[in-house]
Amino acid sequence: MDYTEHAEIRYFYGVARGNGHIAARLYREAIRQRGGAQPVLFPDHRVFINTHIAHLEGRILYSMPGTMIREGIPRADPDRVDIVLDKIERISSIST
Repeated sequence: MDYTEHAEIRYFYGVARGNGHIAARLYREAIRQRGGAQPVLFPDHRVFINTHIAHLEGRILYSMPGTMIREGIPRADPDRVDIVLDKIERISSIST
């Protein structure tokens, strides 16, 4: 799924106020009204819910078109990890 598809799915899920069935219907209607080549299948209501949840959990990290699209679990900043580990080493009570 590319940036535009993610953005549209999130948009229609928001317009539908978190109702996947309504979001799927609105998305289908919008694609049909655009004309042009029509997909054989449209996203199921679960796609809208799962995409929203994945975005909230940080599993879908996308940026504007023309920039890098990153998908996956965000990684910790190595500089911050060292700071935290040093603090834990100095104050042993916070690690237990």
